[in-house]
Amino acid sequence: MPEMAVATTKYMMIADKIRGQVLRREILPDSPIPSYQALIKEHGVTIGTVRKALMVLQSENLVETVPGIGCVVKERKQKWVTLGACFTTERPRVLGLWAEQFAELQARFAELKFDVTVHFLPTLSEESIGSFLEWARRQDGVLLRGRIPVRAIKAALDAGVTTVLSGEALDGECPEGAGQVTVDIPSIARLAVSHLVSLGHRRIGFFNGAGSHYFDLVSQAFRESLAEYGQVAQAMELRNAGDRVESAGEVVKWLAQLPSPPTALIVEGGDVATATVECLNNNSWPVPGRISVLGISAVSGPPHMAKGITCVLNPAREIALHAAEMLAKMAQGKPVARVERVVTRYVEGATCRAI
Repeated sequence: MPEMAVATTKYMMIADKIRGQVLRREILPDSPIPSYQALIKEHGVTIGTVRKALMVLQSENLVETVPGIGCVVKERKQKWVTLGACFTTERPRVLGLWAEQFAELQARFAELKFDVTVHFLPTLSEESIGSFLEWARRQDGVLLRGRIPVRAIKAALDAGVTTVLSGEALDGECPEGAGQVTVDIPSIARLAVSHLVSLGHRRIGFFNGAGSHYFDLVSQAFRESLAEYGQVAQAMELRNAGDRVESAGEVVKWLAQLPSPPTALIVEGGDVATATVECLNNNSWPVPGRISVLGISAVSGPPHMAKGITCVLNPAREIALHAAEMLAKMAQGKPVARVERVVTRYVEGATCRAI
């Protein structure tokens, strides 16, 4: 996918620069921004271009004209912290889970004396990301929840928007300058592998969805955790770039062709773990009678998890709420760690000992 052009017009470049200075508090409330003459000289533009840039900032309620002084930064009576989200699925159950999270986040922001607006990024098209950036420029800060591409995060940062990412970016590391609250992925792998090895499993399979930076990190952590046990556990990994629920059926085909099938299977994701158990039970691989299933990052209650799954939980709710607090602190100019990690925990199920 080609790189997105960001702020290609001169007046938007000027507006982005001033907006960033205001939001980073390099220009304080009631202080004048650079004069028309200074902006014309700095950017090599006409007075009409400068006027258009200031009109953008005025429409965003960032600056106002004061007689005898010029254009000054407005004193904000209240911060407006906003919540952004990226949806790459339209499955009603997933959207329902997100709606619950949004309700909790809105309540948390209200407790912190911040108001919230929500923007949805339903696809990763250039048009959709452009719409996201146009929205982000009008905010004091954005909390990004979902598989957000790195170029969208960089665009928000370049526009001077205080940005916090909840989770992992879609296609790379979270850019410098953005706050991030995520899970400790190596600890997930260690918990999963050590739990199964302690139950006597020596052949452990791993089913992970391809197509994002997060899944690459999970795969790497899983292989490293197995290596810590030497030859005790053997990695058998299947990667599938298709729909994560539909691809669960591929697990049965994979198991059937292995000369020594695993006695335990680690599956990334709540939906795909549930679908995998259903496929196994319907195809002569009963869980946990013939094979055990341990879900990574699976959600913790019905109807989202099949009976019998033991889970190393990726606490998405706690991550999102912690990210809200990080964003609130950053918007108030308080110091925070750039990256904070939330610890995982078990949700015990019926994982059996090795046969």
